Amino acid sequence: MRLGAPEMLPRTHMLLLVRLDGALWLADVGFGGEGLLHPVPMDGEAHTQFQNTYRVAEEGRLRVLQSRHLGAWEDLYAFQPEPRFPVDFEMANHYTSTHPESRFVKTLTAQLPGPEVRRILRNRAYAELRGNGAEGRELPLEALIPTLREVFGIEVPEGTRFRAFEG
Repeated sequence: MRLGAPEMLPRTHMLLLVRLDGALWLADVGFGGEGLLHPVPMDGEAHTQFQNTYRVAEEGRLRVLQSRHLGAWEDLYAFQPEPRFPVDFEMANHYTSTHPESRFVKTLTAQLPGPEVRRILRNRAYAELRGNGAEGRELPLEALIPTLREVFGIEVPEGTRFRAFEG
């Protein structure tokens, strides 16, 4: 992960490389707010998907998924196009869901990317991204569960408590 990361982060993200008619494509619907909505060819060229433009650039042995914002390319994440095995994902999933320093344990996160708007909730910060524009606001604690239900379609039982807000 590179987007906004001040340091190298552990390898925890899963993506797929798909060969179709002799061409290699990156398929990744799990990156969240900034991620792809459709597969993108790994040809180094710019490809527009609704309001966002992506490319897969080469960086030595690595490939880097980049997104274009305000005329500049920003790195989303880097990866090596090599096989991974179920045990690799088991360890990564265990870390992200249980380690006390994992941002997925420390942060309430919900993301819903779509063609016209990408909705992101991090703790109490709610944002809607439309192309290069963004609107955001801080939600009161009592609005979190209704927002998760109504905006993100996530059923959350009444009385649920979030670690991000516990002292």
